[in-house]
Formats: sequence, C-alpha cells, structure tokens
Amino acid sequence: KTITVKVNRKNQSISASNKTVYAGDYGKKISAKAKTSLSYKSSNPSVCGVSSNGTLTPKRAGTVKITVYAKATSKYNSAKRTVTVNVRGDWYKRVLNQDYGTYKVWSPDEGYVNVYRSDFQYYKTADINKDGVQELILATNRAPHAFDSQLDNRILLFTYYKGQVKPLLCYDGEFPRGHFFLTKNVFVIASGVSNIFEAFYYTVENGRLVEKLKLYSYKYYFQQGGGRWEYSVNNKVVTEKVWNNARAKYPYSSRNEITFSKIL
Repeated sequence: KTITVKVNRKNQSISASNKTVYAGDYGKKISAKAKTSLSYKSSNPSVCGVSSNGTLTPKRAGTVKITVYAKATSKYNSAKRTVTVNVRGDWYKRVLNQDYGTYKVWSPDEGYVNVYRSDFQYYKTADINKDGVQELILATNRAPHAFDSQLDNRILLFTYYKGQVKPLLCYDGEFPRGHFFLTKNVFVIASGVSNIFEAFYYTVENGRLVEKLKLYSYKYYFQQGGGRWEYSVNNKVVTEKVWNNARAKYPYSSRNEITFSKIL
C-alpha cells in the first residue's frame, strides 16, 4: 500500500531595499533577509557586481537590478525579489562642495606637504585609467599671464577607492593655464623654461599613484658660446634619440590639454 504525504510548505518573503552607492565604494551590502539562505544576481556586473553574501562592487556610474533569491526548503517555498542599485560617479562633489579641509599629500619636489582645499578654485574630472571611477584634479591660479601664474599654479589630484577620498599628488607648475594633459590612460604634467624641461607621467592603480615615466632635459651653456643638451629618462642619462622614443610612448598635444572649470 502506498501512502502519499503532502507537505504544506510556507511562503516566505524577502526584505530588501533599493540602494544608492558610489563607484569605488567598498563593503556595501544589499542587507536582504529571508527565512532561508539567499543568493544574488546582478543585471549588469560591469556596472555593479554582487557577491554570494550580497556585497556590492560598484564599478562605474549607472543603474542595475539586483535579484535576490531565497532557497526552497522542506518548510519554505522559494522566493525572489528585485531591488534597484543606483551607482553614482560624482563622489568628487564631496570635495567641491566644501571650501575647507587640509590634505597631507605627496609632492615630487617637496615630499609630503600639507595642502588646503581653500587654495583651489578650479577643477577637472576625468577617469584617468578608464576603470569607471572619476579622478578629481583641482587647480589654483588659471591666470593668462606667466608672471601671475608663477605665483601660484598648483594642481591637486584625488581618486576614490574603497569608499575613501584619497589625495594622491600636489604639483607646482611653471606655466599659465595648465600644461597638464590626459593621454593613453596617463595624466601628464609638463613644465620648464627655455633651457629646462621636465615631464611626469602618472596613472592610478588600486587607489595609488603610479609613475609611468619621468623625462628631464637641461641645456648647459659654454663660456665661449653655444651649449649642449643633456637628457634623462627615469633619472637615467640617455641619448636624445632614446629620450624622444620614450616621449613618443605617450604623445600629447594641445588637443588633449586639460581645460579647468571654475568651482561655483
């Protein structure tokens, strides 16, 4: 004789809310709850992924749907719920919207220095390494005359990594209106006078500043007239040909020179 036992499983619901995060945030979770174990799926992992425990990995600005699944058991039926995650890319507004604050940041010429947010009146945002997180570049004097700009022509570079605003670089420029460029996932700083030229090439990796290239050239003048140029790449003396080949790896021109906007 066959006996059929009917198991009446209970329905369950999943509690979870829509969420707003920033690209580059770290450790933010969906925080869903249900009677049974949960799993998660993102509609677009390139914008925001989600781990097996509901931890989000927001990568770039956009909107995704996260579907939460509750597993069926002997007591409970399965359940499903979808929430919306809005990934913002404008973390930099936190810096722009305040006119105070002190940052300890590295300078190629001076080592670590204290820099004040109130000193900077111009800005540019750019995803330097194309990882989906915008970098913020603040600038001081954008005066059109070299004499004025030499008094104060600094930039301050920030990134956003694992939920933290990170100041990476402060640099004092030599020229008016920039000579800062963006090319091939690299931020270029070029400065000099008639007989001196230097250029730094940086990118951002995992919240850190990485120097890709450093160029330097200097013209020595002879007492009897004339002169001779000396060239170096990454602090090593090289020939002019080697120097030019290194410079050609990251070409730039006025077309990719940074244009800064006034902070309103």
